[in-house]
Amino acid sequence: MIWFLALACIFLLPFFSPVLLSGMGALSAYGVLLICFLYLALKSGDYLKKGRSFLLPLISFLAIIIITSFFAVSPAAAFNNTLYIILCAMIFLALAGLSSQKKKRIGFVLIAASFFVSAIALLQRFFYFDQVIPYMISQKPFFAADEFFYLMDIIRTKRVISTFATPNLLASYLVMINLLALGYIFSEDKRRNMLFLALPLITNSYCLLLTGSFMGIMSFLTGFLLFIMMLLNKDKKKLTRYTPILAAFFLGILVMVMILAAQRWFPSLYRYNLLFALEERVRLWGFTLGIIVDRPWSCAGLGNFANICRMYMPANAPESIMAHNLFMQLWIEAGPYGVLAFIWFLLAFMRDAVKSIFDKDTFFNFAVFQIGIFSALFAFLVHNMADFSFFVPQAAIIWWILCALLINNK
Repeated sequence: MIWFLALACIFLLPFFSPVLLSGMGALSAYGVLLICFLYLALKSGDYLKKGRSFLLPLISFLAIIIITSFFAVSPAAAFNNTLYIILCAMIFLALAGLSSQKKKRIGFVLIAASFFVSAIALLQRFFYFDQVIPYMISQKPFFAADEFFYLMDIIRTKRVISTFATPNLLASYLVMINLLALGYIFSEDKRRNMLFLALPLITNSYCLLLTGSFMGIMSFLTGFLLFIMMLLNKDKKKLTRYTPILAAFFLGILVMVMILAAQRWFPSLYRYNLLFALEERVRLWGFTLGIIVDRPWSCAGLGNFANICRMYMPANAPESIMAHNLFMQLWIEAGPYGVLAFIWFLLAFMRDAVKSIFDKDTFFNFAVFQIGIFSALFAFLVHNMADFSFFVPQAAIIWWILCALLINNK
């Protein structure tokens, strides 16, 4: 019963949107999920084995963000965001000890949920956007000017968001799930299961194109190339057998890149122009670097990037409450020690993962499943070099769960 409750919570995770639920609603959902997996771990004895090299850097990172919260510009915002990270990390640790069979079931549930997320996106694209413009215009007095024009840009360009707050957040989520699905498909021996999982993969890929997120598609391409390289090193025979399918999928991604580049090179709205978006990112990164240089050893506390920006905001500063770069924002919010601790965790964790994938004692099918997850985690980090989904619990919780699924706890 508890196991099915946990799976139901995982299925509903992408629907725990800050747009639909309050902050306390999402926290409650994560708390229920954590309690379920802690109960399962205690009952079955499936604990994460000791001696994992990533445990010390993870504990160090969590300790740093807790300490920095006491000295934050806004302690309330810092403790709230820190609580989300701690919950995600605890869910990661509770899930990591599960058996490989249970982890594959969780992966299947995540893929199944994505199909419904994409279905909502398709309904938005073809039936919703044309109807909502008059309503949005009537609600203009209740929105801030920047917020209103941003929402109208999304609606006019028909960039789907599904249950997420922005198209880029949806893209970040779809990229992870697509690469997870690839790993799951190639780890299956039954052709019926492979065909069944291909449906959400194709639907998600089309919705990824509809998000209009160029960085999302580029991170997907990066993750897919990594998937092929790791699969090639693991088993050349399996890669050779599925070369036509992988080649067709690769060409499909390239077509997506070209279509989106063409759409965003000559858009109807200048804010949707690819060069305009790049210039805004470069300005924002330069602005963020200036803050880091001015206060290299300080920390603002998680969730306080916007508060620090207001102290430095010149008339021509970029309008954003996020740095659109994971490590720059972590530096400002958690300080240099927080960034170093997180990088330490990533390196230790990925080193353990690579050892497990290419270990001769690891079952081949589970190793292929791991390759898909590893590619998904890497693509998420690539996307966060120009975005901020790591700091949004709705997308970040999926990343932490995939981290847990990657661990082989044999």
